Amino acid sequence: MYNSSSSTKGPVILIVDDDEAQTASLINSIRRRQENLEIVYAQDEQTALESLKAHGPNVAIVDLTINEKIGPESGLKLIAKLLDHDSSLRILVLTGHNADEFGVTAIHHGAASFLQKPVNADHLVALITDGIFTNQLKRDYQKLLTTPEARHGLINLHSANAAMKKVIETAAYAAASNTPVMILGETGTGKGVLANAIYQAQSHHNKKFIPFYPSFISQDLVSSELFGHQKGAFTGATEARIGLLEEAHNGTLFIDEIADLPLETQVVLLSVIQEKRFRRLGQNKEAISDFRLISATNKDIADLQEKKLFRSDLYHRIAYLTIELPALRNRKEDIAALAQQFINKISGHESLRVNNISSSAHAKLLAYDWPGNIRELQACIESAAFHAHYHKRFRIEAEDLGFNGLARQANGLSAKVQGNSFREKIQSFEIQLIKEALNKNNQNQSKAARELQLDRTSLRRILFRTQEAS
Repeated sequence: MYNSSSSTKGPVILIVDDDEAQTASLINSIRRRQENLEIVYAQDEQTALESLKAHGPNVAIVDLTINEKIGPESGLKLIAKLLDHDSSLRILVLTGHNADEFGVTAIHHGAASFLQKPVNADHLVALITDGIFTNQLKRDYQKLLTTPEARHGLINLHSANAAMKKVIETAAYAAASNTPVMILGETGTGKGVLANAIYQAQSHHNKKFIPFYPSFISQDLVSSELFGHQKGAFTGATEARIGLLEEAHNGTLFIDEIADLPLETQVVLLSVIQEKRFRRLGQNKEAISDFRLISATNKDIADLQEKKLFRSDLYHRIAYLTIELPALRNRKEDIAALAQQFINKISGHESLRVNNISSSAHAKLLAYDWPGNIRELQACIESAAFHAHYHKRFRIEAEDLGFNGLARQANGLSAKVQGNSFREKIQSFEIQLIKEALNKNNQNQSKAARELQLDRTSLRRILFRTQEAS
């Protein structure tokens, strides 16, 4: 065994090759390009396994033919043993000239990549760098799984659905790193909830979570919200304002529906991500902001890039890790648990007597396709809970449920409550305003209430009152 280390200990690379002269040349090539690596050399399987236990390498570079008598099978056998000991290890395989088929076989056995001899040193170092990064993420993730405090942030994401279980696993993986994350999914699938869960579960939990929702805001206001502005920077800027980027320094910034950002804002945001510096609108002095970015969109990013509506360079900087949330119609096995979660939440906040849901109501929930996803389900359950409470029931029955979201309630009921009295006309106008606000905000009650300058409870009670009128 040969150990070649730099003066400053860094990531550990294990090289397994029976050709000592060739390995020495390879080590020198790597060292010229990457000085901070500790390189451990082994000539056979036994020494390689001992080195693995002693040094805990991040990346292993394995010559497939470490035993000339056995041939490539000796390297494949070693790969299996290395990964049995450390599943996070990234293995790069060296194959002989025109031996691609063995490299492909090695990948099927768990190797990350393969290179033909003679090795292109620049390509090898690039693979080593990528391997170190991926290995560290996996190790952080494995550590996360053993830490109850870190797991706690993901506790509300439990699921019986296979696709959603993969989402939760990837979310835990994301929480173990500081990598930029992009969350994809239809409106209402819970992208903001997932972003907050990743933040809460971060092993390096930073100080704050700053959300930003750019939809329905002009470009001036988008820039002001993100970057802040000085007094008089644009029409209506009557006083100075600190932007969300400054607030997010040393924290997590969540940009919902990032595809809605104007192209001009995308350019500046890319610069901030790269340089960690920006200027408020109307100010020359630079401010510093170093933050973890989590973004989300319900749009087809590839299509937007093709149409030049979303910058590809920005996408590549913000989507190191992508997570796609399944639609609720594709995870109906979770509906019962989600409904109960919403019942518990609203009953606690509103002091309702409702505490569960009947089997007939559950069957009705399962029969619906939920175009508004979890957000629509939540609105439906909350409205049904008020309805059941009004009728002095302790559980939600099928008759308490209304579908197509709260907008359908407003559409269907507005005509029924219209009359000639002053009070009836006021009620009709209230319903129409709420219907328009809900449609504009994709059935999001909180956003609709803010737009109408109502608290969410008042909005729900108006909708509940109109349901009773039906």
